[in-house]
Amino acid sequence: MFTCRVLVVGAQRTGKTILLESLNGQVDEKAPVYTINFATNDNRNVRFICSESSNNNINTHKYDGFVVVFDLTNMQSYEYSKAICRDLTDDCPGKTVEGIAADRVFRVPLFYISAKLNIDVEKPFLTLAKLILK
Repeated sequence: MFTCRVLVVGAQRTGKTILLESLNGQVDEKAPVYTINFATNDNRNVRFICSESSNNNINTHKYDGFVVVFDLTNMQSYEYSKAICRDLTDDCPGKTVEGIAADRVFRVPLFYISAKLNIDVEKPFLTLAKLILK
């Protein structure tokens, strides 16, 4: 099984925790870390060790990829997510920034999901797995 560390990042109250919990992430009670297992379409198993943060001051060297989230009803969270994408693409060339909050400027996929309604929550992670496993 391939294991990678992923940071789910976005403004406060954008659904980062709900997203991770909706994926049946097993939370480590000692640290705010979720373990999520996926099987890709080509039967490869991937384990994501996910942390979450609303801080854009990120130690990028600790992670293999990033999922950036924002709230469609909150323009400030969208602007914050664009700043995060900009910082991540500047700080970590060669790493994968998977964007729920992607923008054409950053050339990363954009996903419309609802963690509250459990709609398409796995898509960003499956895409991230495919990109990392290339």
